[in-house]
Amino acid sequence: MPRLTLSRHVANALMERLQKGEGSGWLGARDDQLRSIYPGTAERWPAVAAQMEACGERLFATFGTVHTPSGAGVLHFDLAETERGVLSLSLHDPNNGEPWEIVLAQSD
Repeated sequence: MPRLTLSRHVANALMERLQKGEGSGWLGARDDQLRSIYPGTAERWPAVAAQMEACGERLFATFGTVHTPSGAGVLHFDLAETERGVLSLSLHDPNNGEPWEIVLAQSD
């Protein structure tokens, strides 16, 4: 199973957005580090893509209800509920359904 180390700051921000129902958008990465969260709906993608390019970032993942654009290398974050009703953050490759393991960084 592939693994992603995620900063606590990014993990908390994603969980908060998803739990509030505000959770749709994109994550940008630079130098193999997740850097930015861009909230929005699929219609906003062209503007977000331009913002990422201006910041020197690349699209790493979508989250919530946004799956645009799709393609190789674009992962998807969602909320997952465990058997005890505890919410957790899940990550998978929408192209093949393969789940990824999320590991929280020791420090941000």
